[in-house]
Amino acid sequence: QDALQDDLTNTLVQQCYQSQHTIQRFVETAGDNEAMLLEALTVNDEIQKVLSRYEEMKKPVAPAHAEQEPLAIPIAAEAEHEDATAVGSEEALVRKPAGSRAKPDGDDGMLDDLDEMIFGKKGGDSSSSQEDADGAQKQDMKKDDLINL
Repeated sequence: QDALQDDLTNTLVQQCYQSQHTIQRFVETAGDNEAMLLEALTVNDEIQKVLSRYEEMKKPVAPAHAEQEPLAIPIAAEAEHEDATAVGSEEALVRKPAGSRAKPDGDDGMLDDLDEMIFGKKGGDSSSSQEDADGAQKQDMKKDDLINL
């Protein structure tokens, strides 16, 4: 709280407000210069974030602390009494390991189709021309692996 009252902080806050007005004039006069307009708007957003954070920190600490304590108690109590069968919002977002996931019967075909579109046909399902091309590639790779002396 004391740091918010020192001269350096007050000077920096005043400079932020002055810079914000200067940037607003840049935006008004930028015209068709999109690069300057984009940069000015970006800097303006950053200054606004800094000033907002300063204003939040400047608020009295005691009332905010008193309001936060009651909010923390119900959340903790709710977590203790959560039903084992109910899925919390956080648990729904956590990805379960592959072995523990239940696989619906209807989705297997769709996943196979998706795999086929991404990776091509599986070994047993591929056509003979595809197998010939794969065999030729494997032969070339084997030749590259050999070291001739």
